[in-house]
Amino acid sequence: MTRGLALSCALLSASAVAEPRRASLAVLPFSAEKLETDVDLLVEWHTVAALAASGRYAVYHPKQVRELLRQEGLDPDAPVARADAPRLLEGLGVERGVFAQLTRVGVGYRLEGAVSGATGAARAFSVTLPDGLAPSIAKAAEDVAAAVDALWQQHLAPATVPQVYRENLVHPKSWARCLERLNRLPTSLDHPGVVTAAELDDLVVSCRVAAQQNPAHAPTLSALALALATAGDDVEAGRLIGQLGSAGEPLPLWWLARFWLAARYDSGDHGLQVLEHAARVHPEQLIFPALRVELLERLGRPTAALDAARSYQALLPGSAPALGHLARALSGVGRHDEAVERAREAAAAFRSGRQARLELATQLLKVGGGAEALTLLEGLRRDGPASEVAHVRLAEAQLSLGRADAALRQAKLALSGAASPHAWLPRGRAWYELAVAAAHARAPELARLALGASRATGFEPPQLDPWLEPLTLDLDAEAPERPQTPALEVLSPLDFRVPSPKPAPESKRLPRWFAPAVPGLERSPFTSGPVLER
Repeated sequence: MTRGLALSCALLSASAVAEPRRASLAVLPFSAEKLETDVDLLVEWHTVAALAASGRYAVYHPKQVRELLRQEGLDPDAPVARADAPRLLEGLGVERGVFAQLTRVGVGYRLEGAVSGATGAARAFSVTLPDGLAPSIAKAAEDVAAAVDALWQQHLAPATVPQVYRENLVHPKSWARCLERLNRLPTSLDHPGVVTAAELDDLVVSCRVAAQQNPAHAPTLSALALALATAGDDVEAGRLIGQLGSAGEPLPLWWLARFWLAARYDSGDHGLQVLEHAARVHPEQLIFPALRVELLERLGRPTAALDAARSYQALLPGSAPALGHLARALSGVGRHDEAVERAREAAAAFRSGRQARLELATQLLKVGGGAEALTLLEGLRRDGPASEVAHVRLAEAQLSLGRADAALRQAKLALSGAASPHAWLPRGRAWYELAVAAAHARAPELARLALGASRATGFEPPQLDPWLEPLTLDLDAEAPERPQTPALEVLSPLDFRVPSPKPAPESKRLPRWFAPAVPGLERSPFTSGPVLER
């Protein structure tokens, strides 16, 4: 064999060896006594950071985990009960899951919990913290990470909390208060929540205090940048991002702040660039590919969204949320039978999951499966208080079976319940799709009621169904001042049409060429951030 041929064969062999797939992992919010939420929250975030930095796992971001809790009708701020942990980890579809409880022991703390595996194996752990100071928090997180590694494989290099989290953390409690409020911000573009003006102010004040007390702590400054970008102060948020520079790159929050700025104050395409760059820098973080799927859907690019959903599902085989993404993406390109198959797989993966069953019912309604959808939705209602979306889909199922009067009664029942502002987009979409179905079924009273309910949420379809045009004219004549926000005095971050962010005054805005979405370009002395020539 010649030297050149040998070299070619060696290169081909090397390229054929794919990088091992990272095991999927989620850390559930650690529960604790009411007065100790700062310590349990910090140990949780540091544990996720250590496991992500090891390169062995594909990790859910803490905000993603809380999003699942919210979609399942649970309080994301409430401690996760030990009895609920296995069910929630099943819902996330991870190969490794961590849950724990923090208790007070004298002047210190004890963290007791378990690491569960996909095969049902589990490993208990108990970690002692002599105090709530930063070194003890980092050491406790590394002990929890060691328990995760021990279940996965022996003799691995210890997972350590990255130095950027350890350095310059002078006041852990203030950073914890900032994180606690930051956790309440919505993560999903498909289920965007809303934040009141008072909550935004509280968030910014908490993170600003944390930054004043930890002025050189990059994670705290990144959290403040995200808070400011959410609240509409694009100038200060941009300056903070530029000030951190490469020190912020190891931090998912820094990338989320950049994404927020780019998508809200520049364009969705720039937001997409940030997510793609963040995913290359942090292939272990599941939040960036998940957001990319949803952003492509919101930008009206269904084929690209389907490709992204397939890539995301490959990172989380068997995960109900990932299969749900794939089902919606398939539906977006008109492949409804396949969408039903994937939604059915999601419901099977998370048997008690409310969101997975609701998604299956939604997809069934698109292929004439009204009877099965009705059974699923009535089961949801029996299992506990159903969401407004479930009630609206129930009306749509009844209508599909020719029960127009029952559908109208069900729709009125849905309107009489308390609406959750955290579900304004799926609520608006569900009401709109019911209006379309009712118009085509020649049920004008139901169509009018449903279209009015959809418009009241602030939802706007990409293109109005022609059958609804006469009703739209009637509603416009009756209420020319249509609400432009999901609720009074609220902001829905990560939405590109309604409501509008509250940007800084024009005189204080960054120059037109400032574009935090574009990596790798020359840096401007004005912003210390990337610039874009226009």
